Amino acid sequence: MYIRKINKIPLFIGRYFNNGKISIDDINEFEKIIINSEYFFYDKNKYATKLKSKPKLLDFYIEHSKLDNKYYCKYEDELDIPKSISNEIYKFEIVGDDIIAATIDFNKDENLLIINIEEIW
Repeated sequence: MYIRKINKIPLFIGRYFNNGKISIDDINEFEKIIINSEYFFYDKNKYATKLKSKPKLLDFYIEHSKLDNKYYCKYEDELDIPKSISNEIYKFEIVGDDIIAATIDFNKDENLLIINIEEIW
């Protein structure tokens, strides 16, 4: 699978960008890696790609969207928006002109960027 372009960034990423916490360079670096990678089937509704380098935005996304051991999500408090998959969705146009809604994850042991296809529209 190949991603042709990013059609939509997550709401919480957009809000952090508007607040100056993420730069356009961070977004462009992430987009370049997303678009220039080949994805393989990883698990049910998941695709992955091995990263040569880890973009800053990936760490930021994981750090701010994942629940910690106290079920706390950073963006809930910092942005005053509820923890929700719909606030974490990217929309990607893949080769073949299909659009997928996805969240992202990272497997640090294998250095894999994981695309989790979501059934939200």
